[in-house]
Amino acid sequence: MNKFLLKIKIVETLLSIKKRTRRISPLFIARALDISIEEAVLSLNQLVEDNILEQIYCVR
Repeated sequence: MNKFLLKIKIVETLLSIKKRTRRISPLFIARALDISIEEAVLSLNQLVEDNILEQIYCVR
């Protein structure tokens, strides 16, 4: 999956669950999109750098 499409999918996933919880783990994103946890972490970090997400906490 290319990086742009992956970012869109992550944002869509986050928007769909926004009302239920404020804390999202990279593992949840990885499982929801069937990608590796490393890809999820890198993509989430990129979304923070792009000012789409404010802050993430990554616990491995």
